[in-house]
Amino acid sequence: MNEPFIRQRGAQLFTTSLDVAEKFGKRHDHVLVSVRKIIESDGAFGRPNFRESSYLNGQNKRQPMFEMTRSGFTILAMGFSGKAALEWKIKYEQAFSAMERDLANQQNLSWQEQRRNGKLARREVTDTIKAFIAYAELQGSKNAHHYYRHITVAAYKALFIIQDQGGKSFRDLLDSMQLSFLTTAEYIAAKAIEDGMESGTPYKDIYKLAKSRIETVALSIPRTKVVSDHAAAQRLPFTSTQMREVAA
Repeated sequence: MNEPFIRQRGAQLFTTSLDVAEKFGKRHDHVLVSVRKIIESDGAFGRPNFRESSYLNGQNKRQPMFEMTRSGFTILAMGFSGKAALEWKIKYEQAFSAMERDLANQQNLSWQEQRRNGKLARREVTDTIKAFIAYAELQGSKNAHHYYRHITVAAYKALFIIQDQGGKSFRDLLDSMQLSFLTTAEYIAAKAIEDGMESGTPYKDIYKLAKSRIETVALSIPRTKVVSDHAAAQRLPFTSTQMREVAA
């Protein structure tokens, strides 16, 4: 095989000690010793970047090997010298870079598709909230229009740890998994609102129900950090004035 062996597991790219030994003309047991020395010397770096595994040799016997990340490979290969070694270092770096670009493009396309789907789902949620606002106004609410923001912010608060930094719109700061969690929470809130209106529940109780269901969903999802723009951060959390407006 004349090209580096680079493989993908989830979002992680790796090569193997077996491939490194072959390409650099090293004995595999010597490469294993070098890897173990790195792990012993700095476990905080070594353990995440070298994963012990195994392979079947020519006699069909299972033998130890390590899978290593790009960072792990770079540190290991620092000890290899010579013109041929330099050429292989360059080939590995180029191979890792090419696969990282491909992976980034795949993730970007996936994110764009999820963002489009999220916008469609958000439109349905917005329509439900619009109907709820009219419902609340018929029951005497003077500030029902705030529910657009309050229901959204309730989901943000329940699901995310928000930091005041950056300049993009809040949803554009979310990764694919976070977008999925947010879409689910908003859908559940919308269903609570629809159920409440169908049963003739007072609008204040409907809002409490929607907020409660969002928080229940959030209990099963670890809160993740999001770096928000200043405007989004300024809207979180509710101020006492906003809480009075919702209650009106």
